[in-house]
Amino acid sequence: MQSEAARPYVRTKLPLSRAWIPPIARPIFCLWLSTIRTRWHGAAEVAAARASGRRVIYSIWHEYTLNLTWTHRGRGAQVLVSRHTDGELMARFLGKLGYQSIRGSSTRGGAAAFRGMLNVADGSRDFALTPDGPKGPRRKVKAGVVRLAAETGFAIIPTGVAYDRCWRARSWDKMAVPYPFSRAIGTFGDPIFVEDTDAACEEAQQLLEERMLAQTAYNEANFDELYASGEADLNKVNPQPQ
Repeated sequence: MQSEAARPYVRTKLPLSRAWIPPIARPIFCLWLSTIRTRWHGAAEVAAARASGRRVIYSIWHEYTLNLTWTHRGRGAQVLVSRHTDGELMARFLGKLGYQSIRGSSTRGGAAAFRGMLNVADGSRDFALTPDGPKGPRRKVKAGVVRLAAETGFAIIPTGVAYDRCWRARSWDKMAVPYPFSRAIGTFGDPIFVEDTDAACEEAQQLLEERMLAQTAYNEANFDELYASGEADLNKVNPQPQ
């Protein structure tokens, strides 16, 4: 029998009462988010990360994942999804959008999930991770994303989002849900390269948190200016590598 690390994409069985959700939710989700007008910043930062032929790890606060799930569809990024039933629903939904879900989280199957990510980090796909997920604390970077970068050589790209109009959930992350036909900005920050030492990982973890907090505050405070000067075509700012 294969180990969990050797089966990073393992699926769990959905009860019949929930099996209908992914095929129904996907068109509603796509229609809703297709109305959001997003503009981008950070072409130079992404190019710097790509210059050495590296793949990247997009580091995104848990609360701002909704719009990026839509804008980065079809790019083959790998995401970490928990193993419980809700996680299986999310994994199947993300699969329809072109993502590969590695199963596990920091609270359930974390070690196996981390080994699974290392096993599939062959340079053919990027990762997208929420450093404060799955249960917080909000906007606090945990060690996993930095350790993954250290062991794979991938570059971490601090990735920020802001909306001009959104609803906030009463969840631990205060999930931001953009209203239909609202505007969004996405920003890619300076890449962070991590050496494979404990000291370097601790320093990078602190640096990543500081940069993401500053990036988020700047995006939210300067939304109109950033939107007006942004690029509407994601592929011009962050082209999909061959």
